[in-house]
Amino acid sequence: MSKRMKYNLTCVRSGLQIGVLEYDTVAGYMPYLSHWDNMCCLHPIFSMDTSRCLAFARSEWNRLAKQAEDMETTPGEDNILRVGFLAVLHSLGSVQQEVPSLPPLHIVQNNMNPLFKIAYWHYYLDSQRFKFPRFKITRLNHNTAFENVKDYIDVCFQIKEDYERGVNDLIEKEKIEQAEKALKALRNSWVTPASNRALWKWIRAHLPAKYEADAQGWMSTIFLGSERTILDFDKDEIELMSEIIISECPPGTAILFAVRERLSKIMAVYTDNKEAFSVDFEEYETEPTPLVQPKPADFPTKVAYIKANAIFYLQSRAREQHAAKLSKAGEF
Repeated sequence: MSKRMKYNLTCVRSGLQIGVLEYDTVAGYMPYLSHWDNMCCLHPIFSMDTSRCLAFARSEWNRLAKQAEDMETTPGEDNILRVGFLAVLHSLGSVQQEVPSLPPLHIVQNNMNPLFKIAYWHYYLDSQRFKFPRFKITRLNHNTAFENVKDYIDVCFQIKEDYERGVNDLIEKEKIEQAEKALKALRNSWVTPASNRALWKWIRAHLPAKYEADAQGWMSTIFLGSERTILDFDKDEIELMSEIIISECPPGTAILFAVRERLSKIMAVYTDNKEAFSVDFEEYETEPTPLVQPKPADFPTKVAYIKANAIFYLQSRAREQHAAKLSKAGEF
């Protein structure tokens, strides 16, 4: 005899219920799931990459902070702020959490802004050599109530300053400089560097020395170039540049997202101007269908119309050339 049961899924970090698992029992036995006792569930915000997590948490903070201060938020909205704070804290990569716990709302309100600042800086630094001190959340200390989190954030800022003063390695200095510039650019909203030159400086900071000559030469020419400059290069060169950048730059960052957009735009410039107008003349030389010049109203975009119109003229020219050859040969 089977019986349907429900099992509440609870986030192991926040302690919030995040779903329900339904399962059938047969003769009192549950389905076999490997490591059932160790099943680990996390709130959806912990499934986001760092870029999206920070953006989401900041957006919700901007939306709800004033209402929370005036005690006009619902319990659900309070939990969004509390779990967002915990997620941003985890983004520092230094939290060791052994028990579910959420910070009280007043802790969030008093510490969210400085936490955002240090989290953004750490996110843009993206250095394997830098680490914050460990913050443990266990039943053996007061961190389950987050009473010490302000002191911890203050220590993180001090570690940041000590690190910046003590770094001698040129590559690490470049990373620090780019992280600071990105932090200033953020100001009060989530943004990525606007200029291609700023993006290129960030890329250069992460490219190995073996690509130095390429980075100074053809790669920078393509990445920073105008449409006319891009069209001077072959598709293989554009693809090689993209492969080098994506493979060498740190993943999961908002800056890399902006870099990917720039690379996509570069490839689109090449595709729209070269591949879009390739024509098989052999096909059009034997095509008996009368040619009809396209009209802009018949196409969804201007680019589609331009492509069709170009092909029309190429077809017309091919037919004229074919007819001239036949006439010259005396075949009609």
